[in-house]
Amino acid sequence: MTDTTSRPHGSGICLAIEEAEKLNLEPADLYSGQFQLSCDNTPPIAEYLSTKIGERYLHHSASLDIVRIYAADTLCAILIGVALNAEGELLAGDLKLDLKYDSDLHKKLEEIVAGFVGRFAVFTSTPSGQYVYTDTVGEMGVVFDCETGIVGSTLPIILYRPINERDDFLHIKVQKSLGQYSLGYTTDKSCWRLMPNHSLKLDTFEQARFWPTDNALMEPRSLSHDEIIDRIIALLRQNTVGFLEGKPCLMALSGGQDSRMLLAASRDKMHLSKMIFGTDFGRISGSDCDTAEILAERIGLPFKRIKGNKAKKWGKRVFLARVGYAVNAGGTDSIKIYDKLPKDHLLIRGNVFGLTRANDWNPKMDSAADPSDVKFGMHRLKMGEATNDEVRPDDLEDRYLDWRNSLPELCRENSLDFSFCENYLPNSLGARNYSHTNVTLVNPCADRRIIMLCLAIPPLERKHLLINEGILNKTAPDLADIPFV
Repeated sequence: MTDTTSRPHGSGICLAIEEAEKLNLEPADLYSGQFQLSCDNTPPIAEYLSTKIGERYLHHSASLDIVRIYAADTLCAILIGVALNAEGELLAGDLKLDLKYDSDLHKKLEEIVAGFVGRFAVFTSTPSGQYVYTDTVGEMGVVFDCETGIVGSTLPIILYRPINERDDFLHIKVQKSLGQYSLGYTTDKSCWRLMPNHSLKLDTFEQARFWPTDNALMEPRSLSHDEIIDRIIALLRQNTVGFLEGKPCLMALSGGQDSRMLLAASRDKMHLSKMIFGTDFGRISGSDCDTAEILAERIGLPFKRIKGNKAKKWGKRVFLARVGYAVNAGGTDSIKIYDKLPKDHLLIRGNVFGLTRANDWNPKMDSAADPSDVKFGMHRLKMGEATNDEVRPDDLEDRYLDWRNSLPELCRENSLDFSFCENYLPNSLGARNYSHTNVTLVNPCADRRIIMLCLAIPPLERKHLLINEGILNKTAPDLADIPFV
């Protein structure tokens, strides 16, 4: 167990400072939108703001919002980032709960956190101890160092030494888009990523699943397909409108299904968006923009096409430093686009919609793959060439089985869907989100209720687009003649 009674990093300099010096950038600019939780009252970057919770201090970029949560007038949690409550209202300022500050508070807070939607992390302090949580798909990524006890957004923010690379992982393959991290692994030997839907107990640094509960799938599975579609539409609308009404928002629109579903589900409120735009890098993305422009015109909304250039070598270095070397630099083109957008806006995206298409089920089979097939399940971790027969963590299969077996029995048959949410998304899009310092990406479909509704429909029917077509048939029949790109 980590000794948290003394300064965890001695007199060392945060790695983020060294990274910024190499790139000749201000640390607060390079690591805008990031945070650290430690026992040290000195922030890792001088410009970061600090708030004490329990025995620790939350240090964070001024660009991040925080919500202080109280029970019986005692600070019991801090939410950092952007979140809606279960009713679709933006959380802001102080949130006072009608709860006692007692041993039951820990579990009650978990139930409340499970109802939040957005990109956020939560740090709690109750009589049961201090815990950390992230949103349901790790949009707000959290990593921690078991040796120092420091928790934060990325490796440069939590380390006061060079990265100690694992020797059982081909990190260069991740950088070349030939694989990714999963199951909580990071580039560093003593650092781990907090799994979505798990809590991190800060006195032991053990992770434990808190969602889904044993009966989470029972009610959705009792509904008809039509009822499921209606509920998904209602929640998509509630969440999208919640973001639109709560903060200045931008809407990314393409020729695909995901953004069209979000647009259609809340079309009567989409005029609240400060900008509806598409990104044009060339022929394919240009076609995306052509279709998006037709969609926007049909609904009576203005559309802006933004052209971008390929990122230079320096831009890729900035990208990799910001994300803590957690993902490949293939997304650097979007950095140049997002830097052109209005600063400090939310950017509404629909990436979690992969569940509606059962993306992690075997596309080559006529029926769904057997989720109890360990070999297939581990293949869908998408670690790719980052591991092979000669180079792979010794505990890889054990960690996979522990993760899969942590799911309630009724949910275990959907382990491939949960792997998409808990292993793929946080290690791809979640980690990548820290590269965007101008805007904050939010997904209205990153809602635990929507996830359960999707999972109530068999994967083969989802692969045949039952959910997507159901949503669009109900919300956008007038757009059916506009083909998808």
